[in-house]
Amino acid sequence: ERNGDMQVFDSHGNLAIINANTEQVWLDIGRKQQHTNTTLNYTYATMQNMVQAKNNTHAIDVRTWLWNLLWSSPAIVSAPAHKYYQLKYWPQPSASLDRRDILKISACFSKGASIKQVAEKLQIPEERIQKFVAVAYPIHAIIEIDEKDAKLVSSQGTEVKQEGALKGFFGKLRKRLGL
Repeated sequence: ERNGDMQVFDSHGNLAIINANTEQVWLDIGRKQQHTNTTLNYTYATMQNMVQAKNNTHAIDVRTWLWNLLWSSPAIVSAPAHKYYQLKYWPQPSASLDRRDILKISACFSKGASIKQVAEKLQIPEERIQKFVAVAYPIHAIIEIDEKDAKLVSSQGTEVKQEGALKGFFGKLRKRLGL
């Protein structure tokens, strides 16, 4: 029976040891770069790897670590812009420069929305919203939903509905008055 500890690595070397049962991660202290590339992979950790990692660093939450690792990395995966998503849990970004945007994007997706809707509402480039979904989806921070379940109403959509309602009102009024 396996112990649930995995060694995560890429072409630059070891990144961390992850315990899948406790959802904790111990970072490799020799690793200077905290980003990765498409060579990201894992294998079962040896007892020596586990002891060394656990003695040298403190455990952190695996989802928080994965979020920050993938966010700081070049785009590894992409997300379809025409689908709808809803946030399952809020990310805990460590990058102070991006924190504000990440939390705004999270707020929009907490209601359920498409990438395009969020980009329009926040006036943030669609590529950045796609990166958010591409980072959140593999760590199960966001799920795909049906369009009917999306509750985010873009400001443009609201204006169109209000304009249509006003036109209808004035049309009925003109008809009643015979104009």
